[in-house]
Amino acid sequence: MCGIAANVGEQILSLLGYNAGCLPVRYLGVPLISSRLKGSDCRALVDRIIARAKSWTCRALSYAGRLQLVKIILFAIQVYRSSIFILPKAVIKQIEQTLRAFLWKGSDLSTRGAKVAWEYVCLPKKEGSLGLRGLEEWNRAAMLKHLWHICTDKEQSVWSSWIRTHLIRANNFWELKIPGECTWAWRKILKLRPLARANFKFRHPLGPLVERYGERLIYDSGLGRNAVVGAITNGAEWDWPTAPSMEWMEVKNATPGDFKPNPMRDDFLQWGGDPSGRFSVKSAWESIRSRGPEVEWHRVVWHKKAIPPHAIILWLAVRNRLNTQEKLCVHGIISEVRCVLCGQGVEDLDHLFFSCPFSERLWLLLCDKCNLPWIQRSWVESVGWMIQNSKGKSLKSLIYKRMFAASVYAIWRERNTRTFQDKARHVSSIVYDMMFWIRVKCNTLHGLSPSQENRWLQRSWGISEDVFWPW
Repeated sequence: MCGIAANVGEQILSLLGYNAGCLPVRYLGVPLISSRLKGSDCRALVDRIIARAKSWTCRALSYAGRLQLVKIILFAIQVYRSSIFILPKAVIKQIEQTLRAFLWKGSDLSTRGAKVAWEYVCLPKKEGSLGLRGLEEWNRAAMLKHLWHICTDKEQSVWSSWIRTHLIRANNFWELKIPGECTWAWRKILKLRPLARANFKFRHPLGPLVERYGERLIYDSGLGRNAVVGAITNGAEWDWPTAPSMEWMEVKNATPGDFKPNPMRDDFLQWGGDPSGRFSVKSAWESIRSRGPEVEWHRVVWHKKAIPPHAIILWLAVRNRLNTQEKLCVHGIISEVRCVLCGQGVEDLDHLFFSCPFSERLWLLLCDKCNLPWIQRSWVESVGWMIQNSKGKSLKSLIYKRMFAASVYAIWRERNTRTFQDKARHVSSIVYDMMFWIRVKCNTLHGLSPSQENRWLQRSWGISEDVFWPW
């Protein structure tokens, strides 16, 4: 209680039977604070994410399984809080550290041994990454929703109405200076305006003149900075400024004679980050996120019919992030680099895929199923060949991509089984499993053309004839 004497406050509490409290208190799951948000205020959020990550104790979870848990569950825990506050950087760092540790090491949450730097993991798949989102960028995108409500939600929201009435008043929101004394939350919202302004588009015939014509024209006209296009209209006719300005004359002459203002239309704002003009957090994130170059191989790794455990191992191989013996030797972890599959060559990516006699035999057995001639190539050349020869949506292209990913996955798994469990499987047994994986996925297709090539592949792989039905 504020603004009253201490003895008066005690009397009120005594009469009402309440106890005096202090900020911060929790309301609707978030802390109510009178100062800036501190790391201690978000401790419960961080602890909840850590506890949830540690609850999945099954060591059999693959990278692909943990990736789905990070995307769907762990990341979602912070979404509500991120849409209300700008989270402190220390909190964002703790949360991302937990997500990164769980992705690469599981529920142990070890911070060592990440395969790929987190900033590269948080890029779209077409840019060669896993499609996660950076928490800081997502937090800012979610907060842009408040700016959108301030500018567009004229009557429905009590909060936005209060902001316009008591904080913005008659000022231009975009030009409003950050007050020396204002709440931490309001200051953070005002600091987001440069991010929003690039995508907030006022539409003619009504709206700020600055957005329509630029600051120089407004200065020449003698109108105020907050003037709207309605200031140069008179009903359904134009009322151009009389200022002796060449720029204004150019605007007047460039306006078609049949283009008249519509006084019955209200101001409206469009979000430039989406073709529909409607704001969404997803499109806001897309407009402000970090970007990387698009990679050609993403269609080979992340196509719609990809098997997730296969895809992520192939992704690591393409990025040269598999811990082969050759790489471990370079870092001084081991001294022997002999391939465990053939017992002869040096185990690196070129040898494993597909120069090793064991892996070459496995790959050639699959190539025979496609009547595909194959010559020995380096790993980089093999990836390039697959990019060029698996384009399109034909059954052949789909089988090429699936058997490529399945081969990399099966070879790497067999290598690990022999290295850590001292168990070995025959090539024919591994190929049988791979054909089963590919066949099951292909059986989910429908509406394929019953061409001679597709018929031959369907019989060769044992795929159901239902794939040719239109339903």
